[in-house]
Amino acid sequence: METLSERDFDNSRLLDVHRWSEYPEVNSFVNGIYAEHFASSFTEEEEQKLDPEIQKKHVKVVLLDLYVCWLNDPEMCIAVGMGRNLYKAKGRYNSLHISSKAIFVVERLRAIGLIDLKPGFNDPREGGKGRVTRIWPTDKLIEEFRKAKFSPFEIVSHADRETIILKDENKKRVEYDETDETVRM
Repeated sequence: METLSERDFDNSRLLDVHRWSEYPEVNSFVNGIYAEHFASSFTEEEEQKLDPEIQKKHVKVVLLDLYVCWLNDPEMCIAVGMGRNLYKAKGRYNSLHISSKAIFVVERLRAIGLIDLKPGFNDPREGGKGRVTRIWPTDKLIEEFRKAKFSPFEIVSHADRETIILKDENKKRVEYDETDETVRM
């Protein structure tokens, strides 16, 4: 196992919140990890507050994106925002409505030893330079990936993913209303 100092944190990409699959083998994989490491960890009070299907959806998105990333480049990290305000569950660019519950999933996956994590930072002394938190699978999760009964061809981008992305002059995504022109595009 490599150490934090050996990992290239620039070799990363953002978490894809549209990673999805409905294949039974994928669902079985996610359900197994969820049942073993998530569902049993809630107190009765927490369980009443959390919708298990919404929680499981968040687990699925993170696990599937880790799997696809690992298959494409075992040394690559996934950059994941750990600030609640970074998630807009009802936004046009988030078809699966992934919310800040993803933060809980990442923290839980780390606590149970399925992922490693390098915390992000923002250094105001350096003109606001910073880095988003990086995650990658541990050997324990890689072993689960190897035992999985599905292939990357069964993992897709969610069908409702937005194809037109409008950005402002600062390159920030902008919400927009449907028009005849956007529908045509």
